[in-house]
Amino acid sequence: MKITFPHSELLQASYGTRSALITLIAGSLVTGFGIFVMLKYAKVTQLDCDRTPNNIITCQWQEQGILQTRREPIVNLTALEVEVNENNVFPLYRLHLVMERGEMPLMANYTDNANTIQRLGGQINAFITDSSQTQLTVRFDRRWFGYGMGGILSVIGLFGLYNALWRPCVYQLRVDRRHELISVEYRSLILHRRTHHYLMQDVRAVTSHRFAWDGQEQISLLMNSGEFLTLTLPEQADDAARQKIQGFLQSASKLN
Repeated sequence: MKITFPHSELLQASYGTRSALITLIAGSLVTGFGIFVMLKYAKVTQLDCDRTPNNIITCQWQEQGILQTRREPIVNLTALEVEVNENNVFPLYRLHLVMERGEMPLMANYTDNANTIQRLGGQINAFITDSSQTQLTVRFDRRWFGYGMGGILSVIGLFGLYNALWRPCVYQLRVDRRHELISVEYRSLILHRRTHHYLMQDVRAVTSHRFAWDGQEQISLLMNSGEFLTLTLPEQADDAARQKIQGFLQSASKLN
């Protein structure tokens, strides 16, 4: 049994390009958002306070993030206030340090952990009201949230980028009658290519099959060795690619 083909022709299907581009954009956005979460939330805030002999509280505020460390001196700390943001599904809290001249937030970001706010607020308030305490150090560490959530989002986004850039989205099936060769090329968005060559005399049959569960259409070239060479089109493949497939199949005929 032998398969004969007409003149040399090229069957190309760019069926995954649109999907790859969408995955590329989505992966970039998710990766960027993950990096943003890490930059914004992966921070640790520390407040070191001392009480002078004349009962004036001076503090050194420090916030350490991924890219920078900010420091602010606080002179004459007099009180502590709790800011509550109820514009969300659940309330968010943030502590404010009140000085003789103005105020500033203890942490840059809100938190939904009321227990943490209560613990930190209790320590600072106790230090302000108890003149017998001379030193105080408190820390607010949100790095676990920033690195955890940001890292998960970044990994998901990078996985999408990898699939979009490296996964084959263009298949080319070339029939060269002059040299009795069949070549199949797989190409991704970044032009990463893999090419396989087969002799026509090794092709036993050409079939087409559509999968009902996902609408994919698949061309199969059965080789004499038992190997299957396939070119798959999903349901959203364009009509031009489908017409090429039908013409390709119609042009191949079995001869005993």
